Amino acid sequence: MNLRKLLIAWVTDLLRRRVLNGAITSADQILASDHRCYILKDLSQDKLNGAVIGFLKVGSKKLFFVNLDSQQVEVSPLCVLDFYVHESCQRRGNGYKLFKFMMQREGTTPGQ
Repeated sequence: MNLRKLLIAWVTDLLRRRVLNGAITSADQILASDHRCYILKDLSQDKLNGAVIGFLKVGSKKLFFVNLDSQQVEVSPLCVLDFYVHESCQRRGNGYKLFKFMMQREGTTPGQ
């Protein structure tokens, strides 16, 4: 299953179960941007592809802050844009695994 179909199916399921009030991330938004989406799968749940249990979307965002000299500064740090772990898989360290893998893959640490 390609990424677009997988994301559409997953978000549709979340909306159907009323976990979300509206769409969070569409496949088209990810494919049309420079954002990266990390997907956590449980390979024991599905013989063919595994079951998606969480995802994390990251990308750069323009942010503005005032420094110690009271000057406005623009930065573009790596930001977590969307994050979700299926409710049946929460409180088991899955979000931590996903976040830790993303940091390793992106070559960053929190607060960097």
